[in-house]
Amino acid sequence: MSTIFNILIISHGTIAQGYVDALSVITGEVPEGIEACSMGEGESRSDLIQHINESMIRLKCSDGVLIFADMFGGTPCNVVVSELLDQNSNLYLLAGINLSMLLTAAGKREDDLAQVAREAYEAANIGIVDVNSRISEAAPAVDNE
Repeated sequence: MSTIFNILIISHGTIAQGYVDALSVITGEVPEGIEACSMGEGESRSDLIQHINESMIRLKCSDGVLIFADMFGGTPCNVVVSELLDQNSNLYLLAGINLSMLLTAAGKREDDLAQVAREAYEAANIGIVDVNSRISEAAPAVDNE
């Protein structure tokens, strides 16, 4: 029997759903077991806890859940830290999501959760590029003599 972990993306506003939509555009589908959960304008911390708990009920599996938060220290991330991490050994939380890390994780859901989380973290760092510097480094030097 194959193992597969699930993915939950949490955010302020609709950013989380935007990542799910982008995943669909790139891969052609959003596989079952990948969800977005957001804290909307005017919603409280309690509302977000309820939304996350509802998602976690749907996503609960023995192979774990990889949670991506939009930013470290924000309410969505803090809710997971305070409400879920201590009680669930098969959760892994990464904060500061980008598309590179999501694509890495989504493509490796049959691998070990902790290992994929590390690979997603590395992909996030590699995926952030100062394009102006990269272009200027690649440009040939101009001789002004």
